[in-house]
Amino acid sequence: MINVLFIDLDGTILETKERHYKCYRDIIKSNGKPLNKDIYWQLKRKRVGLDIILKMSKYKYDEKNFLKEWSTKIENINWLKYDRLKPDIGKTLRYFTENDFKVILVTMRQNKANLIEELTRFNIIECFDKIVCCELREGSKYDMVKNIKYDDAFFIGDTEEDINTAKLLNIKSIAILNGLREKKFLQEANYFFYEVKDITVNKLI
Repeated sequence: MINVLFIDLDGTILETKERHYKCYRDIIKSNGKPLNKDIYWQLKRKRVGLDIILKMSKYKYDEKNFLKEWSTKIENINWLKYDRLKPDIGKTLRYFTENDFKVILVTMRQNKANLIEELTRFNIIECFDKIVCCELREGSKYDMVKNIKYDDAFFIGDTEEDINTAKLLNIKSIAILNGLREKKFLQEANYFFYEVKDITVNKLI
């Protein structure tokens, strides 16, 4: 029997709020007025559109210009240094493995070399049986994993796409609430936990 645990990276395994905010602020500061970090993340978690955030930031250029600069910076090693592991992640990932789950990392990251370097630096790369990243600019998480075989599976993540991917795969989803989205945007998940480590405490897996 093949038991698979699909798990998202940013916001689920890694705390990435500092990197995202600093990258946003760096882009805005010369051509606008950056929002403070708390306000920025309140807007992001409420799913406020980038166009509105840029308008509130008095950004001089358009969304396309911002995204072009964002894509060149956000996965750069100099910015990845601001990421931190979520609480007890190494211990939790090993718990999943010890309970006979094949753990598959699924991320929209595009720079695989920098991804591998970061996972190695955090000493968690050996926790994954497979690493699936979006090396192309188009596609969805479902497209990335739809051909992976399993008998039973869960998908753990912090966004709507993670929940929708689970639905398309016809498996159960676990929403992490201390991530990118507020709970009201994740209502279709089967289970809710504040952090990944809380799953083991509740003996769900």
